[in-house]
Amino acid sequence: MLTKSILQGYKKTEIGIIPEDWNEFTINSLSKSFTKQTGFDYSAYIKPKLITTFKSGTLPFIQNKDFKEKKINFDTDYYIPEDVANNFPRILLDEKCLLISISGSIGKIGIFSNFRKAFVGGAVAVVKFKDIDQLDWIMYYLLSNAGQNSLLNNVKAGSHQNLILADIRKIIVPITSEKERKTIVGIISDIDELIQNIDKLISKKKDTQKGTMQDLLTGKRRLAGFTKPWNVMTFEDVSDKKIKWSITGGPFGSNLKINDYVSNGVRIIQLQNIGDGKFKDDYKIFTSEKKADELLSANIYPNEIIISKMGDPVGRACFIPNKDRRYLMASDGIRLAVDESKFDKKFVLYYINSSYFRNRVIEASTGSTRQRIGLKDLKKIQFHAPSLAEQQIIGTILYDMKSEIKGLEKERDKFIVLKNGVIEKLLTGEIRLK
Repeated sequence: MLTKSILQGYKKTEIGIIPEDWNEFTINSLSKSFTKQTGFDYSAYIKPKLITTFKSGTLPFIQNKDFKEKKINFDTDYYIPEDVANNFPRILLDEKCLLISISGSIGKIGIFSNFRKAFVGGAVAVVKFKDIDQLDWIMYYLLSNAGQNSLLNNVKAGSHQNLILADIRKIIVPITSEKERKTIVGIISDIDELIQNIDKLISKKKDTQKGTMQDLLTGKRRLAGFTKPWNVMTFEDVSDKKIKWSITGGPFGSNLKINDYVSNGVRIIQLQNIGDGKFKDDYKIFTSEKKADELLSANIYPNEIIISKMGDPVGRACFIPNKDRRYLMASDGIRLAVDESKFDKKFVLYYINSSYFRNRVIEASTGSTRQRIGLKDLKKIQFHAPSLAEQQIIGTILYDMKSEIKGLEKERDKFIVLKNGVIEKLLTGEIRLK
């Protein structure tokens, strides 16, 4: 926030405080065309002509799920014959323009770069500008908190939320000189490019990890120095016989009542905390140490594995985090304490979450609308396992690959935070460039 001591050189306007040498424009005053597909055109002319596969002479039918900032998905659900699209030139995507989601994912913004021609669905407004050089600036401004507030403050609630074009046209955008504008857009675009490059690297690493996991967990690829055949066993063999399998069930599998919940105490692991190989740290609820003592059969401990009895997907598993002394299971969890004299915990976790094992879990599951597996059926599932030494190396390889991906994701997320901060301060003039 700007204080009085630094207000010199700034002015107060309808949208807030901006530099004195900046000007304000409505989106409508900057545009040469601002429109959307009409319901009548869609039902009478467009919808009957849509097809679900790409053919020569057709254009991608872009919906609001198909764009995000400068990314456009041209491999869409529907395609429209180009001769039909040409009858609607104002919503034909044949030049660089701005896309605004006005229904459903309200406030989503994208730039159509004219890489190839396309057409838009009814939940998208198309803005074509007089000065194309201003387009990136306007997109980034509408992505800022100030811009998103301007859009969302105009949301109309009916049977479903939507934006009216007349309201969007009135939105005011602060704009600086061409030189400063291009420099700021260049800075944000560079951060964007860096984020995209990290995303591409993450995607590539994930593909490599997926292939490596498939090869190593099925014995298709053997590690140097290991030639002994893998053993066939049931999943019951994995558990430490000194520690019983634990299982809970019901909406609150540990028979908890509303007055058993406290603001802090023993963390309860819910079904939604069990990710596919990853513990999800949201949904934090607690019960007292006393209540957890009463429910020892539902206690679970750090670095043990918890498996989901139901959900999507059924049988997914993750490690219990090493943050607290113990936890309490609820909502259909299965506790697995691995016999570490025979099995490597990392190997077991990756094996449970592999497509090979998951398919076996699904086959053993019951339920039509939501699949569910019981402990008895889970124990009977057969699988192949190498020696402990080979398991340990496989587990370490896969863990290191996952850690590398996690590190890249953290790095990407830091740049996303940086970008959001840069957008907010540079596009409102709170920070000026020399």
